[in-house]
Amino acid sequence: MSVTLGPNTKRAEWIRTAAKPAIIVTLIGALAVALLVPHLVDGHILSLSVAQTQSLLIAIDLLVAGALITILNRQIVREKLEKQTLQHRLTRSFRYIGQANVCLELIKEHSAALARSRSTNESHGVLSDLHGAIASGVAGAAASRLRVISVDTMRTVTEYVWTREGGSAAPPISNKLALSKQSPQSGDSAPLIIRSGYQEGGIVCVLAAVTSERNGGDDELLNVLLNHFHLLFLFVHDHHKESR
Repeated sequence: MSVTLGPNTKRAEWIRTAAKPAIIVTLIGALAVALLVPHLVDGHILSLSVAQTQSLLIAIDLLVAGALITILNRQIVREKLEKQTLQHRLTRSFRYIGQANVCLELIKEHSAALARSRSTNESHGVLSDLHGAIASGVAGAAASRLRVISVDTMRTVTEYVWTREGGSAAPPISNKLALSKQSPQSGDSAPLIIRSGYQEGGIVCVLAAVTSERNGGDDELLNVLLNHFHLLFLFVHDHHKESR
């Protein structure tokens, strides 16, 4: 079971870890100065006047203080960097959880819609809507193609095209590139290509989306959604095949 530390506890922990070396250095410096002062004033070590001795002690104090400030500043910077890294990870985690919930809702909603559909055209309309929701809501794409390709013949079984309102169409992509494991050439116009993780029914579903941002977590969610799209497409194909 994990325990979350409160602000006061974290501050106390920081004092124990960061301030401990500084306190030790301060005590050693103070002890050294206390031991040397009588000898410096009496001229046993250095033949210095009282004014010179005071100046030397002030210089030593400044050096010790400077060293302590440097140590503490480094620790503060380290703490800030760790805090920023933690906040970044938390932000990504919450974003991923939010998108995962969106994916679940998309799957549930469109699965129910497919179960209610009464014709092939209506079912493909539901799949087309699902593709649009995936492209806009998860991939954040300006345009997208979702192509169902036969593994044996490498021919297109069907294709769903989605374009954001006012945007240009997704660039064409060959089935050879869609099925290959090579990534397209980098560039602003290079599409993000996600493939379904299996080839049930002798088909592969390939999503080619034009997006300005690449995110590994988004790719994982898109892959999960594409696998479910694959299953839903097989359901539609088999269901209406049996209904004939």
